Amino acid sequence: MDAQKQDDRRCVGGHLARRVGGNSRALHIAHQNEQAAHVRAIDRDEKMADLLVEAGPLYDIGRPPEEAESALLESVRISRSLVDQYPERTRFAWLLGKGYSNLGVARRRQQQYEQAEEDYQNSIEVISALAGRAPENSDYAHGLAGSYGNLAALYLHMGDDRLLEDPTADFSAMPEFAKALEAIKKSLDIRNQPPLAGDECPEFRYALAGDLVNYGSVLRRFERYEEAATTLDRGVQIAGNLVGKFPRNVDYVVLLAQAHVNLGQVRFVQARDEEAAQAFSEALDILGPAIESAPREGRLVETLLAASDGRAHSL
Repeated sequence: MDAQKQDDRRCVGGHLARRVGGNSRALHIAHQNEQAAHVRAIDRDEKMADLLVEAGPLYDIGRPPEEAESALLESVRISRSLVDQYPERTRFAWLLGKGYSNLGVARRRQQQYEQAEEDYQNSIEVISALAGRAPENSDYAHGLAGSYGNLAALYLHMGDDRLLEDPTADFSAMPEFAKALEAIKKSLDIRNQPPLAGDECPEFRYALAGDLVNYGSVLRRFERYEEAATTLDRGVQIAGNLVGKFPRNVDYVVLLAQAHVNLGQVRFVQARDEEAAQAFSEALDILGPAIESAPREGRLVETLLAASDGRAHSL
C-alpha cells in the first residue's frame, strides 16, 4: 500500500473514531438529560402529592368538602403511583399514608362512612409498615396513632347517628361503640409508649388530649362513668396546658372546651348536677373570649351551644 493510501486510511479511520466517540458522548449526554428529566418528574410528582395532602384539609375552612376530597384523591393517586414505582422510597409511602388518613376525614365530614372507614384502614396498613421498619420514628408513630384515633372518631359518629334513629338503643350492645373503644385504645397505646411517650411537642400533646376526650366519650357510653371522668380530667389538664401556652390557638381552645362539656355530660348522667353545671360553666368561660375574636368559627359556636344546653339542663 502506497503512502498516500495509508494516509487516506488513517484519515478515514480517525474521522470514524471521532464520529463514534462523538456519538458515544452524545448518547451519554442524552442519557444524563433523560435521567435528569426523570428525576425532575419524580420531584414534581412528590411535591404535588405533598401539596395536595397538606392542602386538602384546608378546603374544609369555608369551602365545600367535595373540593377537599378531590384534592386528596389526586394526592393518593400520585403517591400510589410513586410507591408502586419506587417501593424502597419511604417518603412516598408516608405521603400515601397521610393522604389516605386525610381523605378519610374529608369523607367522614360528608357522611361517607364506609369509604372513610376503608381510607383509615388503608392508612393504618401503609403507616404501620413504615413504623415497623423504623420504630424510633416519632412521625410514623404519631401518624399511625392518628389514623387509629380518626377511625375511633368515625365509629363514634356512626354510633351517634344510629342513636338518633333509635334513641332507645342499648349503648353497650352497639358494635360501633365497641369498635370505637378498640381503635382508641390502640391509639393511646401507641401514644403512651416510645417514641411518643414524654414528647412535649404541642402537636403530639394535642393529639393525646384529643384521644383522651374521645376515650372518655366512649367510656360514658359503656356506663364506665368514673373511669370516663378520670380520663377526661387528664384531657382537660393536657389541653389546659396547651391553651395556657398558646391562648389564641382555636384548635386547643375548642378541645379544652369539649373536654369540659364531655365531663359535664358524664356528671349529668350520674345525677351530680352541681359538678355538671360547673363543668359546663368552665367550657362557657373558655369559649367566651375565643368567640369574640372569631365569631364565625363554627366549631366554637357548636361547642358553645352544647355547653349552654348542658348547663341549662343541669341547673
